Amino acid sequence: MPQRPPSSIWRIHKRQRYEARRRAAYQRWRRQRNKVRGGVPEGEEEQTRKAPAVFSMIENPNEMSEFCRDLAHDQERCKKVFIELGDVKRMTIDGVGVLLAIVRNAPFDVGVAGNRPKDPKVRETLEDSGFFGFVSSRDKPPKTETRGRIFKRYHDKVDALIAQALINHVSEKLYGAQRRMQPCQSILLEAMQNTKNHAGSAGRTTWWWATALVDSDKGKAYFCFVDRGVGIMKSVKVRPIRKAIGAVTGTPGILRDILKGEIGSRTGLAFRGKGLPWIYETAKQGRVQNLVVIANDVYGAATADNYQSLSPGFGGTLIAWEVRR
Repeated sequence: MPQRPPSSIWRIHKRQRYEARRRAAYQRWRRQRNKVRGGVPEGEEEQTRKAPAVFSMIENPNEMSEFCRDLAHDQERCKKVFIELGDVKRMTIDGVGVLLAIVRNAPFDVGVAGNRPKDPKVRETLEDSGFFGFVSSRDKPPKTETRGRIFKRYHDKVDALIAQALINHVSEKLYGAQRRMQPCQSILLEAMQNTKNHAGSAGRTTWWWATALVDSDKGKAYFCFVDRGVGIMKSVKVRPIRKAIGAVTGTPGILRDILKGEIGSRTGLAFRGKGLPWIYETAKQGRVQNLVVIANDVYGAATADNYQSLSPGFGGTLIAWEVRR
């Protein structure tokens, strides 16, 4: 294997892998039960996964979903993985959030590492996003005020302080002073609540990631919320007749109906299932722009009312939007 310059490499360091031991306990037991060999045999080279040139779930959903599927599969098989980011030509904050949601959810005995993009602008995006606050690197960017922030919490936490911290950071960068940005703060809290209600309902141990990045030159801020739970499409209660129609017409129409409030939560409780329609209505009113919802096997550009099947599917839910100055 060719030697890589040490400064170009980031990896999940030992402390982060130690923190993942408890959530890996069941996976280790299952591997032993099924007699699946754990770890990487001595002499076996690491698996290299080349990242898509457009590293963005909202702009390149199919290639990114395939990349995420392959990466998650490598981790399930306990393969040592190197993520090749060198040839990435464009990167958005939602792509960074998805990458962290996968690599920071790896079993503790799986080695995950990667390099930096060669393109200066893409490299700057990665370094400014806050990504290096969650991985180890010999050449970390200096601890200066960056354009982006990233937060992580366990799926059953609705944290108003995190939402406020993210809003404060964005408003200071975008407007020069702190502002409330009430629509964005409410969307973050609704997304957290939706994850709390549903993401861990299949017995999964999962986390949500809240990210934001400011582009002062364009006068825009980009937000993204990611969880790797069961996903919206598996957490709603669909009537048999509607499910039969969806089997013929496809699931994109079901996601549209969920966002419009025509299909409620699978809990059957009247006060559940209101968050996503509220987020959708906020976007339709123009209070936020370019709302995109990705759930399981559906990609929904909700603001543009464009819904399409996603192949392969995405494990979990992603909600992304932007605001303009």
